Amino acid sequence: MPGQRAKPLQPAASEGGASIGRNASTISLDDIDAWVFDLDGVLTDTAELHQKAWTQLFDDLFASLRDGTATPPPARFCREDYLNLVDGEDRTDGVRNVLRDRGIVLPEGDDDPAGLGTVAGLAKKKDEIYLSI
Repeated sequence: MPGQRAKPLQPAASEGGASIGRNASTISLDDIDAWVFDLDGVLTDTAELHQKAWTQLFDDLFASLRDGTATPPPARFCREDYLNLVDGEDRTDGVRNVLRDRGIVLPEGDDDPAGLGTVAGLAKKKDEIYLSI
């Protein structure tokens, strides 16, 4: 039912082998065709790949913001930025965190294509870069 959290499956006693019980019903492990695992950072170490994608994204963005004036360009995105500003965050929140840290203001956007002009576009671009890596 929408808005209702599922209760975790609990082991249940079974005469015919292993099973998982939930409330009064029991699911036999023999009836399960597949298991789904969260691979990203759980079964595979993807943090380095995510860091590379974030670094490329912000290197591209910061290069696009250089206008030849005396204004210093934003500090390069580094490992500490990855760990402190984006690791474990939703992509759009990670983008917002880095922009805020660098004093950069961009429109939020919505369902924008991947690109450098909005928060939503940057988030999609990061995903494209990650998948290409």
